[in-house]
Amino acid sequence: GRGETARRCMSIASAIMDFAVIRELADFNPLGPAKKSLAIRKPKKNFPSLKWDEMSQLWQDLQNAQHPMDVQTHNAMRLQALTFVRPGELIAMRWEEIDWIKKWWTIPAERMKRRLEHIVPLSSQALAVLKHQQQISGESGYVFKSVRSKSGHMSNMTINMALIRAGYQGRMCAHGFRAL
Repeated sequence: GRGETARRCMSIASAIMDFAVIRELADFNPLGPAKKSLAIRKPKKNFPSLKWDEMSQLWQDLQNAQHPMDVQTHNAMRLQALTFVRPGELIAMRWEEIDWIKKWWTIPAERMKRRLEHIVPLSSQALAVLKHQQQISGESGYVFKSVRSKSGHMSNMTINMALIRAGYQGRMCAHGFRAL
């Protein structure tokens, strides 16, 4: 149960041995192969996600929910399901990032986890959702605008709250669309 501590200790000791090799105080780092023998890390717990065969029921439940979501939230959720981007990237989407001719969305590097520009191909279904959203939010600024949020765009919890209200708490979340 001390795998992480062992890995950290091994890392420090291996760095010392690498230094010794560089300074010609040792011929090789004997700890290099030993790193692989350490206990395997516990797998990370993934975000809750449905299986493919449960998706049609999800959409039906969302349509018939006691607390129906607004059209903008529905559009965001559909686009989330069609593009598999992170929820934070989706809600901060701007109209100028959409290339209607090339049919793609360019997410700027500063909004990406790895800080590299990312191009997301847009299917005809995704483009249809964007056309519908354009009628709601206009043609400039954020695609998913919010008058309540200081950021100017939809909250990152909007999709999650719609899923919770539809009875999917612990079974599906906005980030779970990526697992599909």
